[in-house]
Amino acid sequence: MSSGMDEGPAGGQAAPSVSPNPAVDLPAAAPSPAAAMPAPPPVPMTVPAAGMEGHDSLSAWLQAQRPRLYWRVLAGGVVALFLVWYLFLDTLQWGFLTPIYDLAFGLLVPATVALYWWERGAPEIAPLPVLRIALACGAVLGLIDGLVLSNMNPTTIGGSLAAALVEEVLKLAAVAYLLLDTGLRREWDGLIVGVVAALAFSALETAAYGFITFQQTLGGYSVPGFSMFRPALANMDSALAYQLLLQLFASWVWTGILCAAIWRDRGPATFAPTRSVGIAAGIVLVLHMLWNYSFFHNWLKIYLPLRGYLPIATLLVGAASLVVFWFFLDEARQSAPPAPLEQALPAYGRELWRRLTRAS
Repeated sequence: MSSGMDEGPAGGQAAPSVSPNPAVDLPAAAPSPAAAMPAPPPVPMTVPAAGMEGHDSLSAWLQAQRPRLYWRVLAGGVVALFLVWYLFLDTLQWGFLTPIYDLAFGLLVPATVALYWWERGAPEIAPLPVLRIALACGAVLGLIDGLVLSNMNPTTIGGSLAAALVEEVLKLAAVAYLLLDTGLRREWDGLIVGVVAALAFSALETAAYGFITFQQTLGGYSVPGFSMFRPALANMDSALAYQLLLQLFASWVWTGILCAAIWRDRGPATFAPTRSVGIAAGIVLVLHMLWNYSFFHNWLKIYLPLRGYLPIATLLVGAASLVVFWFFLDEARQSAPPAPLEQALPAYGRELWRRLTRAS
């Protein structure tokens, strides 16, 4: 039995043959039932929310930090210092631990940052002899700075600027010898040696500040004994807390900015006093002066429930310092020759502002 496609039209006439000529128009085929059905609506694509990418990046970063040692050292050091302070230093018979506690407090943050860089491959970033020179010079000059600036008064604008100038000059002196090294020509080299020298500088500076504050408080009391030990310890803790903020957000940041600017423009010369170096030095001095002045005048402080307060204005100065440092860090990672700083830094600020407004 033949199929319906083989059957001819009614009346027994033969079916007309199909012309092989493609120019001949053929009747359109009837649409099939499946084709006549409406197409299902497209499935909408899932677009991540604006903050999801940032959340995923943060989660990935936190996962990558789990096997690291630097945050374990930081957390363990904070707990150990608190236990020593609470269990031992609260009594006079353990007062001999005060200098050790003071030095350990000063070394905690620099040791954490140095360990972080080491875990990321610091020997490949800069030669180890260069890092040792920066560490040694920074430590010696940091001790000198702690002894000199303990007698300065940063509560005025002039005093804050003078303290900033003395400290930044001393930190630059810690890396001045490395300008003679012809193998260190990159902006990256200047940024790294500046950060390393500043970390060693701040470690000894913090220890000197804390111990001098402790001794000065003891000298202010004529009656010896436990009654004078507690106020001296409290004043030392206050000085160490200020220096800890300085270590975390400011000291190494400013030196990294200034050294990156110097190595950025030095070229084949030992030192090139360019306009970009002057701009970077002005930015660092203004930020450092604002840091000192805002902290000692308690600008925009928020009291904590238990004890102390958060110096909001000082932390904002620290945030601005980190933004400028991040500009030099991004630029140092690139191989293209940098644009003049008076053009590159405003362009970086505009791009950063565009990203922030787009994300919000």
